[in-house]
Amino acid sequence: MRRSIRLQNLHKTTLHSPIPPTSSDRSDTLASTKELGQWDVLPHGLGAKGDLLDGGLIDQQIGINSSSKIVKKSKTTTAKVSSRRGQPNGVGFGGQVTSKRLFTQITKSGIAPKDSVDPKSSYTPEGQQISKSQQFPENSLAPKISSTQETSSNINTLFKQEPLLTPEPSSIAETGQASAPNSESNTQPLSKKKVDSLTDLLDRVDNIVRSDAKKKKKHPYQINYKESPFPDHTSPTPEQCEEVYQLLSQKHGAIEQPTQIPAPSLEVTGCGEVPDLLDAILRTLLSAATSSTNSNKALLGLKNTFGLRTSREGIESINWEAVHKADEETVIKSIWSGGLAVLKGRNIKSILDIVFAQNCERRDALLKEKSDGTVANIPGVEHLTREQKDDEVSRIKENPYSLDWIFELRDASEAMDELVKLPGIGVKTASCVILFCMKRPSFAVDTHVWRHCKWLGWVPPKANRNQTFNHCDLSIPDHLKYPLHQLFLKHGKECGRCRANTHAGTEEWEKADCPIEHLVNRTEAKKQLGYKAAPKRKFSEVSDESESGEN
Repeated sequence: MRRSIRLQNLHKTTLHSPIPPTSSDRSDTLASTKELGQWDVLPHGLGAKGDLLDGGLIDQQIGINSSSKIVKKSKTTTAKVSSRRGQPNGVGFGGQVTSKRLFTQITKSGIAPKDSVDPKSSYTPEGQQISKSQQFPENSLAPKISSTQETSSNINTLFKQEPLLTPEPSSIAETGQASAPNSESNTQPLSKKKVDSLTDLLDRVDNIVRSDAKKKKKHPYQINYKESPFPDHTSPTPEQCEEVYQLLSQKHGAIEQPTQIPAPSLEVTGCGEVPDLLDAILRTLLSAATSSTNSNKALLGLKNTFGLRTSREGIESINWEAVHKADEETVIKSIWSGGLAVLKGRNIKSILDIVFAQNCERRDALLKEKSDGTVANIPGVEHLTREQKDDEVSRIKENPYSLDWIFELRDASEAMDELVKLPGIGVKTASCVILFCMKRPSFAVDTHVWRHCKWLGWVPPKANRNQTFNHCDLSIPDHLKYPLHQLFLKHGKECGRCRANTHAGTEEWEKADCPIEHLVNRTEAKKQLGYKAAPKRKFSEVSDESESGEN
């Protein structure tokens, strides 16, 4: 029904309809240039200097007259569809050029006529102010233009009106009044061929708008929770994952995820396997890009400088409130022995600032909701009862350095999105926290895991860490994500062939008993048979060469 109405109304329109003319009508349109007053840029964006502008680009995108001589490709003007069944942005109803961007551009380039008027502007080129009623009087046949949204209103509604005729812009600039053009000389019925072309154009615009509406904002780390970056890569299958798990567990022992998270260690930083979420995040941050020995020293430095919490929220974890109130120099000094102290110290301070501000915002929103009924527009409270919301307010008052609200997010992907917003927290750290602290399935990819996934052919050789996480997290069964992570970590540290610093031909290599030897393909040069390590050079030899060499 909608389609038939649209077709009937198309016959009522003129050559000045809001849809760009088809290729068969371009010659007629250009031939009428002199009758319209020798404009350099016509109302439709046509003309010797206009070169179709946005209108022409629309035709290029949808395939109409893409080879026409008058179509000029432009890198600076891009036609965009602004609403469903609306017009391309930049082409106004009744032939007016309504894009402020386009008007400014052609004015700066010197091709706009002197007496032209920006439909969105209340000034003439000479600087004289004109009112909206002067630009488009109520009795004018030109459409009233107040915003971009109005110019892109429903096209079906426009087709139900009388044919829109375009007033000559020069008359507006000179008199402030829009006079109706001669309808006998400027109008003619549309042919059936043109109706079919315009109908096809409208359908194409509909499809473009629908596809644009489906596009979502990209993840900051380009993680797609529903599709792998390697959709044609079939490994790992559940059977392959089970086989590797069985082989490694026979070598290193079976590993099961604990049902209850242990109390935080005061000597071992770990990778987030502690009860308090904020404590888990900051401990994992300390352990990043350094050895466990160094990260343990950093944790001990924080403990000695700031002490531990004693309340029910985050008990026996670092007193992060004291860390937040301390100056940055003191924090950096306390973790200096852990490596990367300046960067990590600044990130810790920034995270504590953000967490404190978030909790204050959540408290105020929940209290306002309780007092006047204004819905709290904060994540993680949609399904909570009034009593649960009151309990969160009480917990925030007791400890404003908590991230427990993230536990209320029902999906691990939502938790990941919130965690990676924090400075210094990437996909690997967030995945570890989700796996170890929140006890939700997430295949955290550290150095050992990444190396084994490539050797096993579970990802392409050039896959980076985040791509490896994205692909394997979608492929590996949930019940195997925790044990495989732990087994890869243990095996990567102990196996004489899978350790990073071992190489073929050594005694350790020959004595190693790797249970997955028949499954892996180690591609590094040092892992190949016949590899010969470069002899270690003595300090005296290096000194002699430096002295005898050229400056």
